[in-house]
Amino acid sequence: KASLRQFTILRKGWQAILYLPPGRRMAEATLRLYPAQSLFARTLMVVIRGFMSIGIPVSHEKEGFPIDEDAAFPKFLKRVVPGSKRAPNFGIFANRINEPGRPYVLILFDANDRPAAVVKLGTSDKARRLIRSEQEFYFPERPDFPCLPEALDRYEGEEASAIAYRYVEGSPPKPRQHGKIESLLNSWVRDDEVIRMTELSVWPKLE
Repeated sequence: KASLRQFTILRKGWQAILYLPPGRRMAEATLRLYPAQSLFARTLMVVIRGFMSIGIPVSHEKEGFPIDEDAAFPKFLKRVVPGSKRAPNFGIFANRINEPGRPYVLILFDANDRPAAVVKLGTSDKARRLIRSEQEFYFPERPDFPCLPEALDRYEGEEASAIAYRYVEGSPPKPRQHGKIESLLNSWVRDDEVIRMTELSVWPKLE
């Protein structure tokens, strides 16, 4: 059985970068995946959210994706969001996806249209290698470091690799908060243990 998922597409130049699902709450949550860094981009995001809040369409370009509910990847998405009777609704961030190693980012929603999880999906060889590195870091046993994202599940198929994380509400850190970032990164360093560089798990990749 298959279901058709409809998206509103936002483009940057010629390239589609955001696939917004129907429903204002889900569309706004997907919009937040875009890392607006310049003043122009941040202003544009404010304008788009303003249009959404009063029901003005932000794009007239639509696209529908058929989802095979019995396929392996939709089953993985369903597993990541407990209680889902079908593959959950999702939005997609695909900025600069043509660059080697760029993963897609999917935001998954529960039955009440609330963000529940974020999935990084790799389809190119380089992107899949990067995703597998994350998988190996978190599975089969979560590393004992403070404040790491909560990895929920992983997926390895013939054409794609993916890892799912629990969604956490919040905003990216601001420049004035760099002290907290420094404390966090320092907490990941073990200064009570000395090992040879050749004993590092990444050493074979450096040789």
